Amino acid sequence: MSFDEELFDFGVVSQGEKVEHDYSFTNTGESDLVIASAKGSCGCTVPDWPKRPIGPGEKGVIKVKFDSYGKSGKQHKKVTIVANTQPSTNVIAITGEVVSPE
Repeated sequence: MSFDEELFDFGVVSQGEKVEHDYSFTNTGESDLVIASAKGSCGCTVPDWPKRPIGPGEKGVIKVKFDSYGKSGKQHKKVTIVANTQPSTNVIAITGEVVSPE
């Protein structure tokens, strides 16, 4: 499983804004890629991943939504993906800064 990018910097957003980003990946293995789960490091980071097997050489997308409500300052949130890969876990991340309204 190879990602086009493993870290997305959303820059600066106002507190309460929601940020979404698509992480494209390719199945670089020789058999179907099956993603068992994807979990954000907190409830504010929610991933959505393909539930069907991804064939060898096929591309897929994991959508990650970050809700900045109640957050402020620098943010670095991880999403841990568990799949039938070696190693079995892969990590992608979203980072940026949340500014509070004056």
